[in-house]
Amino acid sequence: MKAIILLAAVFLAACSSSPRVVYRIECPPLRDYTPQSQEKLSSEIKALKPDSEIGRYLLDYKRQRDMIMACQNTRDTSHR
Repeated sequence: MKAIILLAAVFLAACSSSPRVVYRIECPPLRDYTPQSQEKLSSEIKALKPDSEIGRYLLDYKRQRDMIMACQNTRDTSHR
């Protein structure tokens, strides 16, 4: 009987305090590019053929950068 009472007390004690969930959003860092570098890249992209494989890769890279920026914005607003 004492064992049952002890078990009941343990279970009730475990339920009485609600656990606090803490999470932290981690986002990969983005590399910054100079305006001159961006201008040179823009010129080189414009020189590519329309069906260029490099162009497709660059679009994927842009999507990834957009997702990282969204992640960073979410992280920044979640700490307020």
